[in-house]
Amino acid sequence: MAGRGGSGSARRGLFLAAAAVGLALLLLAGVLLADLAWDHVGLLQVLALAGAALALAALWVLTTLVDGHFDELERLTGDTLGAQDGGTLPPRWSDRAESGEESRRLAQAVNQVLARRRLQGDGPDDRLAAVVAAVDEGLLVITETGLISLVNGAASQLFDPPPQVGTSIYHQIHRDSLAEAADLARRAEGRATVTLDLVEGGPLAARAVLLEEHGGLLLCFAGVDACEAALQHDLSLHDQPPDFVPEPATRLIDLPVVVLDGETTGLDVAADRLVSIAGVRLHGTRIYRHLVFDRLVNPGVPIPRASTAVHGISDRMVEGAEPAAGVLPAVADFLGDTVVVGHNIGFDLALLAAEARRAGLIWRQPRSLDTGHLAAALDPGLTDLNLDTLADRYSVRVEGRHTALGDCLLTAAVWRRLLRELEGAGIVTLGEAEAFARRAERLIRLQRQAGWVVAG
Repeated sequence: MAGRGGSGSARRGLFLAAAAVGLALLLLAGVLLADLAWDHVGLLQVLALAGAALALAALWVLTTLVDGHFDELERLTGDTLGAQDGGTLPPRWSDRAESGEESRRLAQAVNQVLARRRLQGDGPDDRLAAVVAAVDEGLLVITETGLISLVNGAASQLFDPPPQVGTSIYHQIHRDSLAEAADLARRAEGRATVTLDLVEGGPLAARAVLLEEHGGLLLCFAGVDACEAALQHDLSLHDQPPDFVPEPATRLIDLPVVVLDGETTGLDVAADRLVSIAGVRLHGTRIYRHLVFDRLVNPGVPIPRASTAVHGISDRMVEGAEPAAGVLPAVADFLGDTVVVGHNIGFDLALLAAEARRAGLIWRQPRSLDTGHLAAALDPGLTDLNLDTLADRYSVRVEGRHTALGDCLLTAAVWRRLLRELEGAGIVTLGEAEAFARRAERLIRLQRQAGWVVAG
């Protein structure tokens, strides 16, 4: 495929080199034969041709071996990119039956580097954890979006069930109560004594401290008995991507992106309705898993059983959900000025525009890139552009398919691999990617006929 131009060029080079050596041997044989007596011509001609054939065969075998080695290195590169979020390479790289000796040694070195990086990153956090765990006070840190990023043992025993890092605090504390506590702290120069209204249990006194620089709120609980429960923390949940408006010259590796996906009552963009919408924020290759949007939507019409069989959303599940008119403004706020990426994203954008028209809302179509268009442009011979097929092609693990958020996370992982393929094809900016995607002419024509929104 076009995105593998580096390895493809090397393979063609080896093949041409093999042909050139064989031709040179034939020419050399011809020169030798011209200088020898005619009665020796037959024997020497056979020897020369046999030598040339053996040389070509040896070089062809070498080319085939190197070709397979390049394929293996590409798979290893893809798995290395996938392991950068804190994981390790898949077990197959230590299996002698599935990988070559050189790739296995390289994979071992990659795993050692990943482990060393984790240790270097965890060292200061471990020392901080020991200090915080020793404090005789309950400590609970919450991000601006209500995710728990730190809770020590003393604080965890105040709640039932105990809070878990990465989950929403609103399962333990009523949203309005927490908003009031943050407002009191804001008006009292960053810290205030507050009373929190718990979802399970009575009121709880605390000291609220605004984390101005990193965003979020620290809740401190005095008079709590010491507890041996382990400290939980993931302060990366406070990280925020850069906020700027992308331009055609913006590099893809610096691109602010929201991967978007919706689930619907059907596939007719003019008549069918939205039942779920989700998005996840990226900056370049980094997925901000804590910056997600995930809402059920009441379509106002019965959901066909055939659709429920695909996405699992039933009429009962959306009974208490907001209609599209109430959800669309929140979707627009989440998208901001990012570039929207999705698989068959034109369908989702057409549906959102139709829902906005029904609700009498103004809807601004965002700038978008379709992973299907990019994959088709990278490999015009690729006929199956299903998301699962692309995930398999780029060695992306498939989890949570056919839920809006699950499809978003899968598409985000495919998008990260596409960035490398695009770079290999010389496509490095947003403008270049938009122009490159337009090469998927047949797919774009079919989508336009179906009434989808297609960029460009």
